[in-house]
Amino acid sequence: MPDLKRVLVVDRERFSTIICKMLEGRYGVESAFDGLSAVRMLRLATPDVIVVDQDIPGNGVRLVELIGMNPRLQKVGLILTSIKASPDMILRSRIAGVDSFLAKPFKPSDLLSRIEAVMERPPAPAPSAGPEASQCLPGPGCAGCGPRWPKA
Repeated sequence: MPDLKRVLVVDRERFSTIICKMLEGRYGVESAFDGLSAVRMLRLATPDVIVVDQDIPGNGVRLVELIGMNPRLQKVGLILTSIKASPDMILRSRIAGVDSFLAKPFKPSDLLSRIEAVMERPPAPAPSAGPEASQCLPGPGCAGCGPRWPKA
């Protein structure tokens, strides 16, 4: 059996459990219940896609911004979910590097199709930061490695 693509689900425990059950068997699934736990997990392993809820403790859009500063995570697909989407929040998440947005509640088929679409997208351009930046995942006191995508 081929290796399963890996998905990290970052959402409150109740929703994370539901989403993980939707994805089990199709993907290798891990979950984190807040931004800090997700950062810790990302320091150890790189998933293929991260599904992040905007309202997690630690702020989902801020987590996406931090992920975008790490050249090692440039090829990771990012899907943001939210029950309360505003045009400003969607724009901010797109600038931060989100590949797809999904409003809650959503059907399992909607999430699966978004994950597949994100996995099939062309790879991002190679990062221009030096080799030392490849291990960077910004945290307190870190200046970061720059934005994931250049601002227009």
